[in-house]
Amino acid sequence: MVPPIEQGVLERPYVLGGYHVHGPRLTLRERVALTDLWALLTVVWLSRFISGTVRPIEIAFGVIVFMFVSSPTARPERLTPSAFDDVQTVFTRVWLGFAAASAVSVVMGLDAQGDLLALAIGAAPALIGGRTLAYAIDRRLSRSAAKKRTLVVGSGAAAERIAETIATHDEYGLDLVGAISDGPLQEGSRLRTVTLGGSPAAAKIIDDFEIDVVIVASETGSDAEMSKVLRASLANGAQVWTVPRFYELGSPSSGDHLWGLPIVRLQPPAQSRPGWSWKRVMDVAVSAAALVLLSPVLGVISLLIYLEDGRPILLRQLRVGLDGKPFQMLKFRTMRMSDASVEATEWAADEDRITPVGRVLRNVSLDELPQLINVLKGEMSLVGPRPERPHFVELFSAQHANYAERHRLPAGLTGWSQIHGLRGDTSIEERAAFDNYYVDNWTLSQDVKILFKTLTAYKHSPGGTK
Repeated sequence: MVPPIEQGVLERPYVLGGYHVHGPRLTLRERVALTDLWALLTVVWLSRFISGTVRPIEIAFGVIVFMFVSSPTARPERLTPSAFDDVQTVFTRVWLGFAAASAVSVVMGLDAQGDLLALAIGAAPALIGGRTLAYAIDRRLSRSAAKKRTLVVGSGAAAERIAETIATHDEYGLDLVGAISDGPLQEGSRLRTVTLGGSPAAAKIIDDFEIDVVIVASETGSDAEMSKVLRASLANGAQVWTVPRFYELGSPSSGDHLWGLPIVRLQPPAQSRPGWSWKRVMDVAVSAAALVLLSPVLGVISLLIYLEDGRPILLRQLRVGLDGKPFQMLKFRTMRMSDASVEATEWAADEDRITPVGRVLRNVSLDELPQLINVLKGEMSLVGPRPERPHFVELFSAQHANYAERHRLPAGLTGWSQIHGLRGDTSIEERAAFDNYYVDNWTLSQDVKILFKTLTAYKHSPGGTK
């Protein structure tokens, strides 16, 4: 239930319309995917007039091209979508589809290159035509359908311009609910909306007013405060657009605009990005395969630990993972049993307490192999911020403002900070910065890159904690 809006602090409040209830209508992305499918089906069907029939290789071409052009990465979300902005991407991916289908036809011994070339020539303009139609329908619907509930962050000239644009241009499909002030309003301000609160209340405002879109036009707020607002917005499922601070000097080539005002969309949380579901698939597949393939090695290590110092073979250590939740992380025991539990509150292990076998395992990081079980169980991921012990999480969170932010993704067996040598007795501030960079910029391809760099260039910090 959306709470009623109380009178704001401004002399000229913007009169808000009724609250909109979001219906089940198709999103723009879904509509574009349908028109892409329609365009490709039409082109493939028409190919029978050239070859006399629709062959499986031509259907395969249509499927491949559809996967390429309808991938979320092929069409970034924009406030002002245009088929002209899609031309380069569509043509590039159509020809990639042609190359892939041609390779398949060569392997299968088919003489289909000429027909596939004709399909590629027809597919690109058909796709552009379909998207032109989809965008035209979306613009028409945006004027009358349920609008996205929008919040402006800022109180300066850019915020005033955004509020004015939303009020006078229905084609953007935005309904301005209010503003979050990043500073005191200037005398004569023309910000035509109510002020709902300040930056610290951003998360509550976004949740209470069911905000869909947040547009940040902050000119006076601190970077640290704005970062909190942006992350709170993303965490609550809102789309977030920002106005570059020096937009008068130009805008990023990848950006968009709101009636001539440059804006750039921030990436949604990693869990909402294309490929996130495949991260778990990769975790399960790789960890299961590794446990099977490395079972002889695991067996030998277990035997050596048992012969040297008896049981237990594995050390269960409490660590902090996703959303700050603790879990039992597994490691091969590398210290004498009477001293193994001391590690919970010690930053670096005492070399005198490490067993000879344990020292070898630590030097080549084989003591961490049991964490593949944590990955398989879903308590960890192959790649992510390294999990820390609760005692040190509490300590570091108090000392470093952004340390706790690294828990927004599952803990990892390896990570972005580790491949840059930030493990063991190294700067906590730098490790937190690298981990948060990874969280904010996550992609599946980056995970693959980190795994390969771990295998090829992994360095161990002697005597450091893991």
